[in-house]
This record gives sequence, structure tokens and C-alpha cells, in this order.
Amino acid sequence: MLWTHLDRLFKFFRQPFAIFWLYYLIGPIVALIKVYEISSIQGLFKEEDMFEKLAVHIIGYLSLFPIIFYCAKLKLSSTQSIIRIKPKAIIIIPGIILFFTFLYLTYTAFDFANSNFFLPDKIRAEIYRDWIYESKVMPLILISLILCATFFGPITYLIVGIPSVIIDIFMGRRHLLLIFIYPLVSRLRMKGLLITVLFIGILTSMRHGIDHIATSFTVLKNTIFSESYMIFLSSTNHSNCLINIGSNNSLVHFERYTQYCRIMDYAAGGFTARFHYNIMFGMASACIYSFFFWLILKIFYRHISPVLREVLGVIIFTALFITYRDDMGNSLMFLFQYVLLLSVASIILKMLITKKGALHR
Repeated sequence: MLWTHLDRLFKFFRQPFAIFWLYYLIGPIVALIKVYEISSIQGLFKEEDMFEKLAVHIIGYLSLFPIIFYCAKLKLSSTQSIIRIKPKAIIIIPGIILFFTFLYLTYTAFDFANSNFFLPDKIRAEIYRDWIYESKVMPLILISLILCATFFGPITYLIVGIPSVIIDIFMGRRHLLLIFIYPLVSRLRMKGLLITVLFIGILTSMRHGIDHIATSFTVLKNTIFSESYMIFLSSTNHSNCLINIGSNNSLVHFERYTQYCRIMDYAAGGFTARFHYNIMFGMASACIYSFFFWLILKIFYRHISPVLREVLGVIIFTALFITYRDDMGNSLMFLFQYVLLLSVASIILKMLITKKGALHR
């Protein structure tokens, strides 16, 4: 009986949503010495306050566990099939979109390699950010996946993912890489997962230059968990921000109006930030956010075609990342607009399929 429960627990924590949630939960604890060091150098908080800060952090992420558990139980695995429809000429449309997406990403990768690889990290970050927003890269990639995964299968993730990851390597970022973590982790065994984590850690260690590559286990561990503990550290700067429930921002984003504090403190904030204002306010925010997250999925999940369920996994995974890294309101808007897009794509797909039904290959 014990081994059965342990096996179920192990399988649950191999699920991409659970792994990612656990990463943000344990990051500041695993890298505690590094957290102490940065906090001391930057004067973020006193050493005796560390336990309180970590307790608030843990409570915050535990409050998100119910929605993580719900997402982990959804059937989102790939059908490993391709839908063939009539007339066959329609497949040209997603084919052209996939080809030009790959061409654009490949061209961009060469362009970044030629002009930006040796620039300072801050400048590269600004170039990368402007490129993503101005070129609408996230919608481009996700729409390509929605259209093409249906007709070309899992190979679509490789065609779009390889140039995307190469761009992230050249620019020392992880934004595009994030989109492809869900299909990657869902296919990997534990050994492959560990290799992937080590690869991302080494890649991250070189974001300030090749000479910064991790050369010891401690440095590599701190680099792997840097995303998690830096969000934790930056969120502790928000404890002096005042509440402003009446603002439109707080109503939409389920948090206090923090933009002033973020600009002044140069802190990224992230999910844990709202718990450092007031733990009860933070838990209420997480409950409201989780309810709407669940409601969106509950309404639209049944209408999404099975062949698009893995793309739904990618969208959920990215929405959760936005929650951890940025904002609850932005996360819900991202989830809603792309789940709605998936639903529309599913309806169009049903209209295109012949009366005899889809043929799977």
C-alpha cells in the first residue's frame, strides 16, 4: 500500500505543472546560502527575518497547489496522430504558416548570432524583449502550434522549437524555451529530465558570458534555481507598499497597486510579492485567481479537440509561469485568449472533417 502511494506521488511530481510549481516552492530553500549572501550584500532584510520570509513564501505557493493539482489531472497527452481532412489542399495553409514561422525564427537566430552574441547582458535583454513584443513572437509561435500540431503532429514542436531554443542560447534568455518545456518534460523519463535541467542550468550560467559557465556543483545548483530565489528576494522588497483596493488595477489583477514600488525598488515582484504585503490578502487573491483559472478550463476544456489538448498543456504551463514571474491578471488574460483560440480552432476543425469522421494516421 505504501509503495502504491509513493508510486502515485512520484508520477504526480513528474508531471510538468507539478515540477514547475515545486521548482518555485523549494528554490529559495535549496539555495538558502546564496539567498543569505544576496540578502546581506543588498540589505534586503535581516537574517533573523529569514524564517518568516520563507514561511510566507511556502504558504503562498501551497495556496496555489489546488489549481496545480487540477491541471495535473487533466488529460493533455498527445494522441500521436495526424488528422487528414478533405479537401486535402487545405493542409497547404498550415504548411505555409509553419514554413514561414521556421524561416523567420531561423533568420532571426542568424541575425542575433552575428550582431548580439557578445554584447553586454543588459543590452541583449533589451533587444530580446523589444523583438518579442514588437514582432509578436509569442502569438506567432502559439498560433503555429495550434494550426500545425493538428496536421503534422509532434514534429511541429521540433520544427518551431529548435530555432527558438537557438535564439535563447544566443541571447542568454529562457522565454521561448519555456513554450517547449511542457511537451519535452511530458515525453522524458527521469534521466532525460535531469539532463534537460542541467542543460538549462549551464545555459543560464553563461548569460553573462562564456567565462561565467558553472564549474562546480554549488554554482550549477544556484544557477538552476536562480529564477526561483531571485523572485523570492525581489518580492521581499514589497513589504512597505500600501494597499489600494479601490484601484482598477487591484480589482483586475487581484493585488495591491504596486507599480510605484516596483519602479522605485527595481524589483520584478512575482507571485510571492502579494504575500509580503499581507498574508490574508495574498491567500484571498490566490483563491480568487484559482477559481477563475479553474472556471476558464472547466468551460472550454470539453470543447477543445483531443489533438489540440497538448497545445492546451503548453498554454496552461505558460500561464502558470506568468503567475509566478509576473502577475495573476496577466496570467488569466493569457489563458483566456488562447484557450478561446483553441476552442475556435476546434470548431473550425470539426467543420472541415468529412461526415465519415477524421482519418488518423
